[in-house]
Amino acid sequence: MKYLSIEQAATMLGLSTSTLYKKTSGRSIPVVKLGGRVLFEESALRRWLHAHVVQPVGFRQGFFEQEGNDAA
Repeated sequence: MKYLSIEQAATMLGLSTSTLYKKTSGRSIPVVKLGGRVLFEESALRRWLHAHVVQPVGFRQGFFEQEGNDAA
């Protein structure tokens, strides 16, 4: 397991550290608090990020994997 600091997690997610602190205090993102330290498990952040993907209108799962489709 790899743990990230608030700065590393903010960089990974493309957020400011203040936005990330707000998300941790609002319990809207997975976080580990040890004493005064705020840490993020990298794999938990990746799962959280994947869970918040919004698909475009008309998106069909597997569209780009279809044989003969060179759009991917």
